[in-house]
Amino acid sequence: GYAALVSAALLLINHRVKAAAGVGGIELLRGLLRYLLAAEKRTLESVLARLSEERVLSFHVFDFLEEDGGSLMGRIIVSEVHPGPFRDLGSSALPSRVVAKHGDLPVVYLKAPSSHAEDLALSGEAELAAEKLASLRVTGSFSGSAYVGTASRGKFRVTTLLLGEVALAFIEALLPMEDLPRELVDLLRPKGVIAVDAHSMIAKTFDVVHGCTSNLRECYEVLSLVSEALERPIGGGRLRAAFHRVSYQDGLSIAPGGVSCALIEVGGTKVGLISLDSNNMDADFKARLQAALQGLVNVLVVATTDSHLLTGRLSKVEYYPAGAVMPEQLLARCAECLESAVRGLKEAKVSYAPFPMRLLCIRDDFLEEVSRVTRGNIAVGLVLVASAFLAPALTALLP
Repeated sequence: GYAALVSAALLLINHRVKAAAGVGGIELLRGLLRYLLAAEKRTLESVLARLSEERVLSFHVFDFLEEDGGSLMGRIIVSEVHPGPFRDLGSSALPSRVVAKHGDLPVVYLKAPSSHAEDLALSGEAELAAEKLASLRVTGSFSGSAYVGTASRGKFRVTTLLLGEVALAFIEALLPMEDLPRELVDLLRPKGVIAVDAHSMIAKTFDVVHGCTSNLRECYEVLSLVSEALERPIGGGRLRAAFHRVSYQDGLSIAPGGVSCALIEVGGTKVGLISLDSNNMDADFKARLQAALQGLVNVLVVATTDSHLLTGRLSKVEYYPAGAVMPEQLLARCAECLESAVRGLKEAKVSYAPFPMRLLCIRDDFLEEVSRVTRGNIAVGLVLVASAFLAPALTALLP
């Protein structure tokens, strides 16, 4: 009776997941349980690897060197890899590992517009990528001057830094929002623009830009703001720069990458850049942070790495964004970081190079398909639970 019903239900669930995702639901569940209960991720990552495809994603590296002597003072890395899916699976710890592998060299790690479709399946590949980034040196032409521009309208503010023949475009949402779509990378890169998703404002209710096809207005708004900021710079001239990093983590919202910052001065216009190793930022905290630091710079860009290293570790909350816990301590660390950079400004030059890597990424449709099938599986589970309770009562009614 009931045992046969359970067996049939498990076979149905297994078949549904396999038809949708390509692996059996029981196999996927076994890997997940071994990871959650025993912290053994090899089994689960081997399943994820079979649900993945090879893609070429780039890391955009900007090396800032002292004008006199050429010593490397700091590095900005814009990663096209999304740091997920959660905990230490896949590329979740990538920002922290990149920062750690660079040792004493301050690194401002940022994410390009991306989503879980750019998650790595294997944490070993993320570790290898971090090692390669730390060992490379950018060789090529240097620029000792730059232009800075800003434009704000609707849902976004864009700050641009034109550094020689390539530009950085920092895209900040002006209202709570999740990941910006990968299409923005593909639309801006042919124009010599490296897009950065600041990913630094979240609240209980938030916007989601699923893609440029379904959110044409938002994508057009971003593209027009980038063009406007580049065409109407607010400052230009010789480049001075400084970098600093504060080692800080709280185990809840800030991952081991801590607080990194850069101060870039262009012809007297100071641009402050702060990156927190966290998954997004509490909207109220961001407002406090901007108010506290706005006197130090002319333009302040606040970003997070979107690290998922701390996501999914607690039972009652998916994750804590930066500033949601211990905000006073974090505010003090951010101020310490930027103030140290302000005191260390030096004449600088910058060199840029993209570093493409062939990586195994979780398939775009995997999470969506498993989510869809899971809704049906929940219904099957409810039938099993109801049967377990009703069976004794129905048996008692039999003659």
